[in-house]
Amino acid sequence: MLCSSQVVAQKLKADQYEISISEWDVRQTEDFGQLIIDYKGSLKVKEEKKLCKRKYTFYFASSDGKLSHLTFATKKGDIIPPKLYYNEVSKTFSIGSPEGRTVATHENATLEQVVMSGMLIWLRNQR
Repeated sequence: MLCSSQVVAQKLKADQYEISISEWDVRQTEDFGQLIIDYKGSLKVKEEKKLCKRKYTFYFASSDGKLSHLTFATKKGDIIPPKLYYNEVSKTFSIGSPEGRTVATHENATLEQVVMSGMLIWLRNQR
């Protein structure tokens, strides 16, 4: 297993949210000869008109060699529904299930931007 960690200085501002990545870890494992790459990190979310920032842990996991789903967790590590299913080909997220409501990301987005866009989609779904 290979792990690497870095801090990415990117921000996404949309609606009343400012989202930034504060930690980014990559884990590479091999399963039956297939390379699996998973991402884990922390996102900070500042909401307009609120003084405090909230921090979420994210997990962006792969299945069959492709990124497949994005989940968010509390500080204690409890997964907060809904899970976002990701389609690498169409660059879209489906909310709650692979057949759920679909939301597109920018077609030229970096992986970091895709994660922050997923956070925004998730936050909008929480309202």
